[in-house]
Amino acid sequence: MLKSISIENFAIIDKVEIQFDHGLHIITGETGAGKSILLGALGLVMGQRIQSGIIKNQDLKCIVEAHFNISNYQLHTWFKNNEIDYNDYTILRREVLPGGKSRGFINDSPVSIQLLQELSVNLIDVFSQNDSLELKSSAFQLEILDSYAQNKDLKKAYQNTYRSFLTNKNQYESLIKNMEQNDKEKELIQYHFEEMSLFDFEEWQFNEMEKQLEIMENAIEIKQIISNATFAFRSSENSIYQVILDMLLKIKKFEHVSQEVKNYNLQANAALEDLLDAFKSFEQFENQMEFEEEQIIEAKEKVDFINKLLVKHKLQSFDELVELKKSYELKLSSLNTSDEQLELLKKNVVLLYKETTQKAEILSQSRKAVLEKIEDSIIKTLSYLGMENSQFKIWINSSIENLKESGYDDIRFLFSANKGIELQDIKNAISGGERNRFMLAIKSIMADKMHLPTLIFDEVDTGVSGAIAHKVALILERLANSHQIIAITHLPQIASKGNTHFWVYKDQSKESTTSNIKMLNGKERVEEIAKMISGSEVTETSLNAAKELLGRF
Repeated sequence: MLKSISIENFAIIDKVEIQFDHGLHIITGETGAGKSILLGALGLVMGQRIQSGIIKNQDLKCIVEAHFNISNYQLHTWFKNNEIDYNDYTILRREVLPGGKSRGFINDSPVSIQLLQELSVNLIDVFSQNDSLELKSSAFQLEILDSYAQNKDLKKAYQNTYRSFLTNKNQYESLIKNMEQNDKEKELIQYHFEEMSLFDFEEWQFNEMEKQLEIMENAIEIKQIISNATFAFRSSENSIYQVILDMLLKIKKFEHVSQEVKNYNLQANAALEDLLDAFKSFEQFENQMEFEEEQIIEAKEKVDFINKLLVKHKLQSFDELVELKKSYELKLSSLNTSDEQLELLKKNVVLLYKETTQKAEILSQSRKAVLEKIEDSIIKTLSYLGMENSQFKIWINSSIENLKESGYDDIRFLFSANKGIELQDIKNAISGGERNRFMLAIKSIMADKMHLPTLIFDEVDTGVSGAIAHKVALILERLANSHQIIAITHLPQIASKGNTHFWVYKDQSKESTTSNIKMLNGKERVEEIAKMISGSEVTETSLNAAKELLGRF
């Protein structure tokens, strides 16, 4: 239930605050005083789009704050799912900055505008003259039918399955298309991969292999060079080693006369020993250089194989070739598993289609079960509202070929306001005044079904007067027994039924016009209703009529 709304710096409102309670709340006032501005402010806090020019003072922000008692609305799960602190007394706030940006809050927690919209639809239903145009929408008509049939859970279950079906169906169709496109690619990749798979080269040390091959191919020359050098160094009669060694021995006897000679001799001896070790290593290396012809052929084949692939695929390194082969393998694996995936998706699509159609049928049967009840209720209410000759039927067509988000039913409201006139689509058969009464009939029978705590009616009495206006008032009075009703009206018959009466007026005493609102006391209320009866001039007759409407005699 809406407990209060405060509005600051909105349109022509400086600051107002209105307290609400149970029952029927009436809002009246002269044209242009700001009655609809109140609804605009409430719409803002409900997450509606910001209209240009809503900020009165461009140096200040606009703030609209609505307080609700939600203790009986079972909204704990919604708050938990959206990570917002729950409170029985919940506050919705919307702030609009001078630059046009806005911020939303629920219980002082910043939230998106979408969350404001989601929560507010569980709290308030606003019906204005413009809303009656929705009557022409098949989606709105279906929503009315589902609300009356209490199909919320059935519809949600169907939609979850339908969306899963669509997702799997789209994936299945997309995979088929991709597989068709990938056939040529698969063939080419398969060819390259098989070519690369002649050798399992991933673990090869290719750089070392190239070096080893060069050694193999030049083994004879290398061995000859080592052999000649080794012979010259120490195997010949006047070997280099022996000549140096003799020189070092001879000069050793002069070490006592020169420290430098001694140092140089030590260095030379050490170098000669290192050189001797090196030549021994060369000899060992030479002895190892014995290769079979098959070894050389195999090594050359592998190196040529890799180099050919590097050139063919325009790669710079062996590592890149390894990565390319891995990528081909993964791609082929992916393409090969597509067949299995396709089969799995096909099974899922078949199962989900069957489940979707079953749930669509259950939803359709639930709708058809209440058709007569809702038709009879609307005809009775229309008759009560002075449309005694009205005829109304809900046409429904169910087709398994027509699966969509709302089920597989198409519906149309068929209507005729006159006896003997064939039923037609309501969008072609109903006038403006009739449309308002039709919508009031729907709201009156739907109020309990939709479990909305607060209903707001904005001049739904347009086009009615006299006895019909009195009946409209009685309907609103009846609804107020189980709902909080806020009605903006220009009819005294409706205004007289209110438990609380607010009067909206313009204040032009300051430099700029402002809109204000006040709750009328008993005497003020009689005078306001008298004005509504007679116009701006209050007469004794209109005062008596107002008192009679209010039951004051």
